Amino acid sequence: MQFDFDEWPATHTDKNKYIRPFNGSVFGIRDQYENIFPDLLDKNVNVNKAEDSTKHFKIKYELNTLSLLGEHLIK
Repeated sequence: MQFDFDEWPATHTDKNKYIRPFNGSVFGIRDQYENIFPDLLDKNVNVNKAEDSTKHFKIKYELNTLSLLGEHLIK
């Protein structure tokens, strides 16, 4: 599923693709940008400045929710 949070950057100068693990709750991911992408946080400081002439790229965030395999309950 694709998602968009106001707290997360929408553009960046780095056009590389990144895949990062997140084992927390889907509902708690909103405030976890600093923990998931700590190395990109420092690079994102000047992204929104008007005088910056660097080319910016739109960021698309996707969350792959894998179901838990092999765990079931028998009553």
